[in-house]
Amino acid sequence: MPPSLVLLTDAAGWVIHANEPAHALLGACEGKRCCDLFNTRCAGGDEAYRDVGAVQVNGVLGQASRSALGDHYALVMQPRAVHAAEMERLSARERDVLRLVARGLTDVALAERLGIGAATARSYMQGVRRKLGVRSRSQAVALAIAAGLL
Repeated sequence: MPPSLVLLTDAAGWVIHANEPAHALLGACEGKRCCDLFNTRCAGGDEAYRDVGAVQVNGVLGQASRSALGDHYALVMQPRAVHAAEMERLSARERDVLRLVARGLTDVALAERLGIGAATARSYMQGVRRKLGVRSRSQAVALAIAAGLL
């Protein structure tokens, strides 16, 4: 299992300290907003940490959570271990759709390319996200890359 990324932030979400694994993956973190680093919605104060949940950092998927530490917060991302077996859950058509999404095709472009309707293309992508346990197309692509599918 990859090591956890730990960021110590002030109440506004500015990073004041990061552990070694965080530096290795993110580079210099201090002085940056944690929501920028974790690709989450940035807002002021406590809003910077609301519903962090599943995140992606430089192609690594994980689950982020926060803990209050007096006037500061610890934001921890536990990277998700990726297994090739996860990709085996996908049908051949779903793997084809994921490969095309990785090339940047939209649902409409997918539909045209595969000779299916746009609703069917969306349905395939929803199935991919559900089977892989991710929330977005980019997370599905990152997981596929990490598992060696792409």
